[in-house]
Amino acid sequence: MDYQELNSVWEIKKEYDRETQRLKDLRLFAQPSSPPIDGMPHAPTPQSSKVESLATLIVELETRLCELYAEWQCRQYQLVTALRNVHMKELSHRVLIFRYADCQSFNAIAKLLNFSRRYVMDLHEAGLRALGLNVQSMIQFQKTL
Repeated sequence: MDYQELNSVWEIKKEYDRETQRLKDLRLFAQPSSPPIDGMPHAPTPQSSKVESLATLIVELETRLCELYAEWQCRQYQLVTALRNVHMKELSHRVLIFRYADCQSFNAIAKLLNFSRRYVMDLHEAGLRALGLNVQSMIQFQKTL
């Protein structure tokens, strides 16, 4: 396993979060600024073609989000399976799974496990060593993302 594989779930999650925000923005933009008046005749307007375009974009984005979510779940499963096949301490496994499959910060992991942040980082480093990786190279890799 390499750094790219470890960070693959993070990358998908970042894209998923960006696309989710984009969808929220599109939905806000698509909301009418004034309520329609009932009983009035409706003629096609330039506004209606904009709404149709926005609706198409929203549907396409929702489809993309579904695809990203499925890919995210698949990558999580692959990562957890790969990590389970490497011999290391159970706590190191848990830290790596929380960090890379669940995309948790070290502070969040420390709270979940009721450990200090420093101890969680030590477990993380031990897990990386068990994978044949080191923390300094991981930091350099993450700076390139």
